[in-house]
Amino acid sequence: MIRVFAADVTPLDVGKCLRFVSPVRWRKVCAYRHENDRKLSLGAELLLNYGLRRIAPQIARPAEYFADVNGKPRLAASSLHFNLSHSGACAVCAIADRPVGVDVEREAEMNLDIARKFFHPDEYRRVAACPNPASSFVEYWVLKESYLKATGLGFALALDSFCIDMSAEPVRVLGNGAVQPWTLQSWRMGDHHIALCRQSDAPLERDILETVDICECMSQ
Repeated sequence: MIRVFAADVTPLDVGKCLRFVSPVRWRKVCAYRHENDRKLSLGAELLLNYGLRRIAPQIARPAEYFADVNGKPRLAASSLHFNLSHSGACAVCAIADRPVGVDVEREAEMNLDIARKFFHPDEYRRVAACPNPASSFVEYWVLKESYLKATGLGFALALDSFCIDMSAEPVRVLGNGAVQPWTLQSWRMGDHHIALCRQSDAPLERDILETVDICECMSQ
């Protein structure tokens, strides 16, 4: 089982969100200076609670969670796995029955030197050869980031130590001379790129991404 929920957070009224998120999230939100950062942080947890209401309604909401030894969030009252991300005006949440990572980034102008310095050489060559290198760069970036988040290793794992093989179906990770047991998928949502990584050798299910009206998440 795996589901991905994404939303534009622009319509959120920050002041009306307090009772729909955890105290930990609200304190984090209050530490942000910019309104959009507050909306993004709120939107991510609102999507988590929305997804749990759909998938596991027996879990109390707002959901309680904690960071494991690697800093990866884990639900306190369930063995389900989840991951959150936000960028630009978009928040994303993935919920699955096995380790999962999700990332979203807004497309912007890019410097190929970044890809050359941090990406695997094969990835850099593909980005540089693409008619739209900015779009290709962001797609590789979110795929790689989703893998780092799914493994729980984060940037402790060097970005050039593994390669995303987008020619494979489904998209796979190559590392240590072998295909790794993770499956990836990516989408576009306006000018945002979204990527998902799940621990599995099987292709991801169809229609797992749901675009949500963020205001619909404002309920228990």
